[in-house]
Amino acid sequence: MASSSSMTERSWLFVLFSSCSSVLSLVLIISYLRYRVLRRFPSNLVFWRAVSDLVFSVQFIVFEFSARPTNTEENGAFCGPFSFVRQFAMSASLGWFFVLSVNYWLSVSNPFKRPSLRTRFFHIYVWTTSLAT
Repeated sequence: MASSSSMTERSWLFVLFSSCSSVLSLVLIISYLRYRVLRRFPSNLVFWRAVSDLVFSVQFIVFEFSARPTNTEENGAFCGPFSFVRQFAMSASLGWFFVLSVNYWLSVSNPFKRPSLRTRFFHIYVWTTSLAT
């Protein structure tokens, strides 16, 4: 059984690494939005991956700093929204990574087809599979 001090250390590690991830995701998002030259395909796929990663990181920080109820019933109602956001953001982030990999493979196997035509399909795939999980 873990002691309360190790739980506190673990919580601070979550906050520390989530903060680092959040800052790096924000740098990527702000760079994408600020510099027009970065808005070409496939940068938009990386942008959406960074957005998903930012949501995933921020929910860890919010969860660690929020007051958790001690009652079991209230705790379940409290953790429900956090678990949904965590699962959705994690699935979306992994989905965008998968889409980036598929896009690179398709670009190499058929270099003359415009890859930006697949963007709509990529969005539909990532967001629906993230909601389904």
